[in-house]
Formats: sequence, structure tokens, C-alpha cells
Amino acid sequence: MSKKLLSVILAIVVMASLCIVNASAANDQSAKTGAIHAGDKVVFTASLKYGDETHLVAAIDAEVTYDADVLKLESVKDVEYPVFGRATTNPNTPGTIIFNAADGVYGYDFAKGGDIVKVTFTVLKDAAETEVKFATKELFDVTVDPANNGQAKDGVAKNDITTGVTAAVKVECPHVSDTDTSKASDTEKASDTADTATETANNNTDNSPKTGDVATVAMMLVFAAAAVVLVSKKRA
Repeated sequence: MSKKLLSVILAIVVMASLCIVNASAANDQSAKTGAIHAGDKVVFTASLKYGDETHLVAAIDAEVTYDADVLKLESVKDVEYPVFGRATTNPNTPGTIIFNAADGVYGYDFAKGGDIVKVTFTVLKDAAETEVKFATKELFDVTVDPANNGQAKDGVAKNDITTGVTAAVKVECPHVSDTDTSKASDTEKASDTADTATETANNNTDNSPKTGDVATVAMMLVFAAAAVVLVSKKRA
């Protein structure tokens, strides 16, 4: 075999390798949180829109990575698979969640879009932002036959799905920002306190006995005392 032919073959192999790497990377996605605080909940989702009634998702092997110094996965129950329903999950390495799912007979329907994985983290400490990443190692298509109860035509997942994945992250129960205009200022708080004190004083004044009421009570006491004296003299 000539050196020229070997060079051509090597070039083809290199180009093919580059194509495979680029295709796989197309479904690697990430999302950043923005400012977070200890105790917040961060919900990360990786979603996919792919296929139609004849092309479904057959299998996936993927991982979610995060900063374990900032985020904590409290339980494996906090890893959900809305479309797959269930998957094999390995969260044992801090900062990495590995999972896979497969159904080469009926496949999974992502034609209208759906979440591949949803992970809820607890924030361990304040941070300006943190990033959560999703990476597919394998994501395969299967061709099914709607006329045959939706079963795979050949039972083999063939095509590598290289597009369609998106990622998003949201922060639940965030702390109130120091610049939030809805947060009362010290002056407003002082004013509210003064208003409350005034209102309380007014209420107390409104509920106290009136002058006429005091006079009536005094007269009743005088008559009662006179009656006691008269009764005493009569007995004597």
C-alpha cells in the first residue's frame, strides 16, 4: 500500500472522527442561574424535541454535571424523567449524575417536545451564579410502524440524534434583592410604626369611658351609700 493511499485513508478517518465529535457535542447544553443564595432551590431541565409518529427516541446515555461546592442533590428522588418515566440513575459522584434509559421496541415520544431530565438542587452557599451542564454520550432514534401497534420495524436503534436538545434552569424561592423596590425602607418602617402607635392610642381613647358616663357612675355610688346609711339607722 502506497504512502499516498495511507495518507488519504488517514485523512478520511480524521475527518470522520471530527464529524462524530461535533455531532455529539451538538446536544451538549448548559444553563446558568444568576445570583443565588443558601437555601434556594435550583431546578435544571434538559429538554428535547425530535421525531414524529414514525421516528421516536430509542435510547439515551447522558449525564448532568454541576458544582458540588455550590449545589447539592438531596436525594435521587430529586432526579425526574418526565418522558422516559424511569431510568437507571447513578448520583454517587458529587457533581455528576449519570443516567440511561432504553426502549428499542416502542421508543419514547418527543415529537412535541418534552423534558429528558429534571433535577432539583439545594443551594449550599451564596454565589453570583453557577452553571449546570447536560451532555449526551448516546442518543438514538428508532423507526416504528404505526400500522403494527407502533412497534419498531427492525427492533434496532439506528440513528444518532444530534440536534434538538435544549437546557434551562430556574431558581425557586429566591431571596429578595437589596434593590427590590417592594422591600420597605427604614423610613417607611418608622412611619408605619408611628402610624400604628397613633392608631392604637386613638382606639384606646375611643374605648375609654366618656365624661357623662363617669358622672352617672358617681351618682349611683352616692345613692348606694345613702341607702346603706338609712338602713343602718333604721336597724339601730
